[in-house]
Amino acid sequence: RLLIIDDDAGCRTQLGAFFEDSGWEVWTAASGEAGIARLDQALPDALIVDLDMPGMRGTAVIAWVMARHPHLPTIVVSGTTDMRDLVEATHKGAWDFFLKPVENPAALEKTVRNCCERARLQRANDVYRQHLEDILARDFVVMENGIIGIVSIDQAGRIKWRNEMAMTLTGLPLYAGEPFLSQFSDIADDWPAVATRLVAGENFRAECSCQSVSAEGAIRQTRLQLAG
Repeated sequence: RLLIIDDDAGCRTQLGAFFEDSGWEVWTAASGEAGIARLDQALPDALIVDLDMPGMRGTAVIAWVMARHPHLPTIVVSGTTDMRDLVEATHKGAWDFFLKPVENPAALEKTVRNCCERARLQRANDVYRQHLEDILARDFVVMENGIIGIVSIDQAGRIKWRNEMAMTLTGLPLYAGEPFLSQFSDIADDWPAVATRLVAGENFRAECSCQSVSAEGAIRQTRLQLAG
C-alpha cells in the first residue's frame, strides 16, 4: 500500500497509475492535512510526499510521520530547485528524494520497494532487541542464611532497582546504573558468559563473594548466593 500526498492532481494520477500497474494499492491525498488524516486512519507501507504544497508543507508532514512512525518509508517527489528544501527534508527524516517530473518511474518504484525492505529489517531488529532486553533484564536474588534481597538489572547488567535487603546483605549501596556483577569479585569479568546463558533461557546460580567498606573503614567480606 502506498500513499501519495501531492497537491498536483496530474502527478498523483501519473504516479498512482504506474504504481497500481506495478501491483500496489494506491491511496492519494491532495494536501498535507488530508494526508495526515489518512495516516491517522491506517498506515500504508510507504509514503510519497511533495514538499511545496499550500497549507501544511511536505517537511511538516515528514516531521509528523517521523515522530510517530519512524519506520514508515517516506520518499520526497518534488519540483523544488532549492537545495535547502531537500536538505531540510532529509534532516526531518526523508528516506530518499526524486525531482519532478519523474522521468523514470520504475526507478522510483524500485527505491520505494528497497525502502520498504529496509523498514521491514528495522522493525525485525527492534523486535529482536526488545526480546533480548526482555530476556536479559531480570531480577537477581541475593541470599544469605535464608534472607533474600532482590536486584533488577537491565540487558547490559546495570542495576535498575534494588530493595533495602539487597543493600543490607551486600553492604553495598548498589546505585542505579552501575554494573551489578562487578560487585562480586568471583564473576566480575564473567557478564558476557552469564548473558549468553540467559539468552539461551538458562537460569543463573552461583556462590559469590563481595567486599564492602563500613562507615568506620572496616573491610567486610561477604559470601552470598546469587540466582537469576
